[in-house]
Amino acid sequence: MHQGREAQRRTARASVAALSLCLMTSTLAAQTAEQRRTLDAFRDSLGTVTDSAALAGQEARLLSEVRTSRNDAFLHLRLGHLALRQAGIGGPSHYDDAASEFKWGTELAPHWPYAWYGLALAEYALGARAEGRQDAGAALARDAWARATD
Repeated sequence: MHQGREAQRRTARASVAALSLCLMTSTLAAQTAEQRRTLDAFRDSLGTVTDSAALAGQEARLLSEVRTSRNDAFLHLRLGHLALRQAGIGGPSHYDDAASEFKWGTELAPHWPYAWYGLALAEYALGARAEGRQDAGAALARDAWARATD
């Protein structure tokens, strides 16, 4: 029980730190207001889905879309948030997918704070997941948290 609350606190701290960093970096041009609203609505709608099969179906649709629009940063951000949700409901291997999608988003649109914020969330989650492992978990956690901070 205590570990769960501590993980939530760490996630909240990482979210605030990443958002603060994005807000302080005024030289970056954000997405359009419409893109932000669309992405926020998409992320909010994912929060209500608890069926992994529904998420897998949505993932399949987005992946078929990305095959024809590989350089669409906005599409990669949606895939990243979808992967975060999949990981959150019991598929922790999706944290790697989320980090990959957000990383791609930052490469395609390095001036989009939402891409960097998503990448920080995914890397932080990877660190939290690695922390509990006995093998090289502590080192992996430190590496992921360092990437999240960056």
